[in-house]
Amino acid sequence: LEQALNTGIQSLVLGQLPPMKIKNRKILNGAIVKGLKVLWLEPSASERLPARLDAKHEAFVFLRAPQDPAMINISNQDLAIWRPGGNAVSMSFIKPKEGIFDVLADTGTALRHTPLLRLYQGKGSLLLCSLPVVSEYAKEPAAAFIVQELINSLNTPLKKANTKLVIGKNTPRETKDVFKKIGIPFSEGSPNNLYWVNGR
Repeated sequence: LEQALNTGIQSLVLGQLPPMKIKNRKILNGAIVKGLKVLWLEPSASERLPARLDAKHEAFVFLRAPQDPAMINISNQDLAIWRPGGNAVSMSFIKPKEGIFDVLADTGTALRHTPLLRLYQGKGSLLLCSLPVVSEYAKEPAAAFIVQELINSLNTPLKKANTKLVIGKNTPRETKDVFKKIGIPFSEGSPNNLYWVNGR
């Protein structure tokens, strides 16, 4: 892993690995923070991940983010017929309660679980997939298609919002400076019709 990262790669695909050693996990996390984009297919149930894997057999997966680069060519129909062995997934991630993440698909009772989850860390990201695309690759035609779409998405920039954030005229200058620094466009609303961004 360390040798691969030292070559200056921008993206990395991992699949069906045994639990990673602490040293390698720290190296990987550090690389993600610096900008590496990782796709992790079918991680081990005992792997220590930012999102917890739960052993749950689910028959259906529902598309959540159709405009995401990883899902743009995948339809609900594709996911509806994805049931190798009778189940769509046997493991899925419990949706995090905090952090910065995108849920790409839903599954489970009350849609509390997801088989496709992208977590952001620093400048990089970690896309987790619990769909059995590696274990079913040779038998399930859709597996190759889904894997290819997920890989293609790694270096596709996410779409930015076209609309401006509306802030109040009394918003502190420091807050405006932060928005300018990180490149978030905004406009100022009127005192009677405004959206506060400073918690008031």
